Amino acid sequence: MTTLRNPDRSFLQLLSVRSALLIMAKTGMRNSRYSGKELLAIASKHTGVTYKRGQYLKAATDLGTIRDAVLSQPARLNATSDL
Repeated sequence: MTTLRNPDRSFLQLLSVRSALLIMAKTGMRNSRYSGKELLAIASKHTGVTYKRGQYLKAATDLGTIRDAVLSQPARLNATSDL
């Protein structure tokens, strides 16, 4: 388990959107607050890639790559997030 100390808001959004996209891709369950189009738009904002309708798993995988890159950075004390 990873503990995030003072995480950036955009990183928390990235994590929650990734989870919602994985649920939509694997089970077909829909989010009650965001449509699939809105979730893909948020993912596009983070990745810079435009996703077509139904590309939930691709978007979640791309967000996972960003998440892994951010979490692999060494921890710095008394520093704000770079994301």
